[in-house]
Amino acid sequence: MVESANLALYELLLEEGRLPRERLDAALEEAERRGLALERLLVQRRELTSEGVDPVLRRREERGRVCTSCRLVTYLLTGQRPDDARCEYCGGRLHAGREAPPPRPTPRPTRVRSGPAPRAAEIPTTGRFGRPAAPGKGEPQAVPVPAALPGPGRTTTRAARPTTARASGPAGPPRTGGPPRDEELAARVQALVEARAHEAVLRHLEAQAAGARAEVEARVATAARALEERLEGGARALEARLARCEEALAPDALAA
Repeated sequence: MVESANLALYELLLEEGRLPRERLDAALEEAERRGLALERLLVQRRELTSEGVDPVLRRREERGRVCTSCRLVTYLLTGQRPDDARCEYCGGRLHAGREAPPPRPTPRPTRVRSGPAPRAAEIPTTGRFGRPAAPGKGEPQAVPVPAALPGPGRTTTRAARPTTARASGPAGPPRTGGPPRDEELAARVQALVEARAHEAVLRHLEAQAAGARAEVEARVATAARALEERLEGGARALEARLARCEEALAPDALAA
């Protein structure tokens, strides 16, 4: 079954005379066999360009109608009306208009927490160094914690943890220059390995360049020697020919 999108594009291209009917028929059959969109196949086969097929695709979009059931788009062909055509996917009815946006979801109402407010937490006070206060010197006191009001976006306040006081004494010097962490050490090792690898690659390239330079110089010297030998041979042959010409002309000159 040929998709309506390919058939609609086929009709528009045939109507505008972009391609001959035989080529369009072959492209439509291949697109159906391979399961591709007709416009993509034509661009792949270089029958049309992307810029040339865009206006035709915009005209095809004007034929698109959305199904009332599955919400998919079916393209009307020449002579079809939305009332007569059916969805090619589920057989449902099509919207009469060009576009039918899906209904917007209804926002869910925000639930408000109701009920009595939570009771204030009681935190016993502690003595020095986080120890409980000695009997007679102070009884545990209740520290009220404000409770959060019920409502959206409000949370209850957690009870504060008992804090312990540190022992007083001279503060030691700050720690500096500690051992590196495993991540830093691994990063340094990786950087060193990469630097060594780059140096080896550079040395290898320099050796290759030196060998290529020597080979080029040797070839140039060989070619120069061969050219000199050919020039010398040509000069000797020319001198010999001139000498023969002079010998041949000498008796005629004497006779004259």
